[in-house]
Amino acid sequence: MPQSSIQSGFTKNMNKTIIIFLIIVIAGFSIRIYDLAENPLDFDESIHAFTSFLLFKEGIYNYEPATHGPFLYYITAGIFHVAGDNIMSARLLPAVFGGLMVLLLFPLRRFLGDVKFILISGMFAFSYSFIIFSRQIRHDIFITFFILAFLACMVLFVEGHSKSYLYLGFASLAITMAIKPTTYIFMFILVFFLILKKNIFLPFILNYLKNNRIYSIIYIALIFIAINYLFYHDISAGFFKMASTWIEMYKLDSNRNDFLFPPVYFYLLNLIKYEFLIFVTGLIGCVYYLSSKKENHFINFCSFWALCSLLIFSIMAYKTPDLILNILLPFTIVSGFFLGDIIDRFFYKDRLILKLTIILLLILSLYINSPIAPSNVNNEYEKITEFINKTDQENIYFLSPLGNFFGVQWPLPWYLREYNLFQIDSKGHVIELDYLFDERYNAKKFVRNYEEKGIIITSQNVTYMEKLGYNNSKHFEKSKFYIYY
Repeated sequence: MPQSSIQSGFTKNMNKTIIIFLIIVIAGFSIRIYDLAENPLDFDESIHAFTSFLLFKEGIYNYEPATHGPFLYYITAGIFHVAGDNIMSARLLPAVFGGLMVLLLFPLRRFLGDVKFILISGMFAFSYSFIIFSRQIRHDIFITFFILAFLACMVLFVEGHSKSYLYLGFASLAITMAIKPTTYIFMFILVFFLILKKNIFLPFILNYLKNNRIYSIIYIALIFIAINYLFYHDISAGFFKMASTWIEMYKLDSNRNDFLFPPVYFYLLNLIKYEFLIFVTGLIGCVYYLSSKKENHFINFCSFWALCSLLIFSIMAYKTPDLILNILLPFTIVSGFFLGDIIDRFFYKDRLILKLTIILLLILSLYINSPIAPSNVNNEYEKITEFINKTDQENIYFLSPLGNFFGVQWPLPWYLREYNLFQIDSKGHVIELDYLFDERYNAKKFVRNYEEKGIIITSQNVTYMEKLGYNNSKHFEKSKFYIYY
């Protein structure tokens, strides 16, 4: 066959792959950005948005490990400066970074091959969990983005590309330390894998250090220190304070009757329920690649990483739905690899079957109901925001018979941030409040249920106030907007 015909066929096939990829990217971004402000902020989202609001409005931010690293708050405060403090702008960057995860795969197109490249791109774009948590202001989508960026840079560096990818990769890994402590689990798995495969990786590392001397290690260390200081202004805070706090939290009693401490099979059930295709094919792929004699170090690591992540996150006492992304990331890569190998082996010659198979697999990844509207939105949030939006009062009064202001529930601080706020005790004493936060200016999370705690948003009459224990009825007017908690 003439060389020109081969080149023409290759170019034509490459153009088709890029067109399919661009369609996936556009669809992925569209799903994530569409009607972002439709649903009200939930507990965690309101904490993140309100902490960012304080940083934007007052320049107030004190690092608190329980609310994770500062990265999310600084970049969200930056968006507030540009687009204003609203739900759309609060959720915009998670949606953008969720879409950018698909674009991160483009430099790996040749390494992955067309079929695996399209499959993994489609899975990231249309995964129920990745879509859901790209549409909420949370930390985990940023963690997965920068870990994927680290992996992409390492692959490009090892494949012989510029040394800049090495430093860019470690910069991405350093940023994860300013996001959430789950990055230390990834680092532990990575180091453990390198130790297990030291006969393979140690000669490569030593040879690189021999040719580049010690300068590379110094540069990488400076990158970590600079990024750590940039976000924390304290070299030790990023590692020691965050890691130690979360080690204690993960060790908390798993027998607690708390929704933050579900059973050990919590993630397993959620993976089966929401990510059946990715999880099942990924699990089979993990077993296949780790038992295979083929030496593909990248997919072997991803398989090892996937199984270790599932095990570690499952046995940890503290579990939340968004942490599933840390498990899903490696499973998605392994699933795409495994399905790609099957397609290449059995259907590669029949182009029609190949195309139909890829389309079917991408459709199957959306077999759950539309993920644009999260299923876990609490109706109480909708009632609260609807009622608040109806009031034409500028002043809002918090009634606290026990004199305990700090029991106020989330997400009220975010939704009431622009009102004039007052606290009234049972004796009628009025205290003006700047914002709803605790004495340390930290956005503090009170994990309670509105219905259980009897929180009522009302402008009821004086008689009702008296029933709640307010004897000095003269202090209350029918026209005022009250919140009792």
